[in-house]
Amino acid sequence: MLCKEQQKIVSHFKSALASDTLRHAYIISASSGMGKKRAADELQLLFACNKGVGCGVCEGCNSAKLGAHTDIIRLSLGDKKVYEIGRIRELIKKVYQKPTLAHKLIIIEDAHCLGAICQNALLKVIEEPPPYAVFVLLCDNLSAILPTVLSRVMTITMQPWKRSELEEICPLDSSKRYLYDLAEGNPALLLSMANDGEFSKIRDTAINSFVGLFASSAYGVYDAVDAWLERKESVKDMLNVLALFLSDVLLVSLDCNDHVRCADKLKECRTVAAHLSPKAALEITQLVLSCSQRMARNENLSMALFDMFMKIKEIIT
Repeated sequence: MLCKEQQKIVSHFKSALASDTLRHAYIISASSGMGKKRAADELQLLFACNKGVGCGVCEGCNSAKLGAHTDIIRLSLGDKKVYEIGRIRELIKKVYQKPTLAHKLIIIEDAHCLGAICQNALLKVIEEPPPYAVFVLLCDNLSAILPTVLSRVMTITMQPWKRSELEEICPLDSSKRYLYDLAEGNPALLLSMANDGEFSKIRDTAINSFVGLFASSAYGVYDAVDAWLERKESVKDMLNVLALFLSDVLLVSLDCNDHVRCADKLKECRTVAAHLSPKAALEITQLVLSCSQRMARNENLSMALFDMFMKIKEIIT
């Protein structure tokens, strides 16, 4: 299925083709896993379709599906970490080969992995493209794109999937419905968490290490930090888990149990709510969010976690 955001992208291009108002270059921006490549699949059909609607069954559409359509160029990163300049130069040569149809569609996946040299090589053809060329760059991180490139493209930002859309692609029973909140509208993240047998252990570590602070001495901070560092590749997820758990603690403290997302952790929520005021729960939530921000700035992980847990311990004692 296509989510509403993907449908909007396809509709935009369909209208632009029909009204002859296509831009020469676009960036489709969203975090990894949001469905940019799936939207690009539909754009391929739209541009290649003999009927001009992306029917999916005509000769043009079938050729695009097989990656054999001469007027569709799609560059993928493969197993590389960054694009090599040689691949970009080959791409540019193909751009100047006249198409058989009205347009030639050039899709570059993972455009955030185009270094400055590759982007500057593309810049000239994006600035002065052949009249038939339409570039679509799929990007996880706009900050990796040079300002000179950004100023010459139209940016389309995909918004998170709606909860109803997530529920349709991944139905969950009541014990796991908290995953919809943790996924934050990202379908790939939701499916990964739902199918990862280790995620429940990661979640338990995040919550239990926090709850354990209430019964431990000051040395419990070191135990909590050590437990998190043992799963340091999952610390971002653990912080999100803890933030969601704390929001449920706040709901319990306000007698709003029916709205708790982590229903299977209701006992733990009540234990914590019995010791924390709503104000303290909010203060601790802010500490968790601050730790996430420090991680985003690539600060020292051990120090960030130690500071967070020490300040939490000060609040609860």
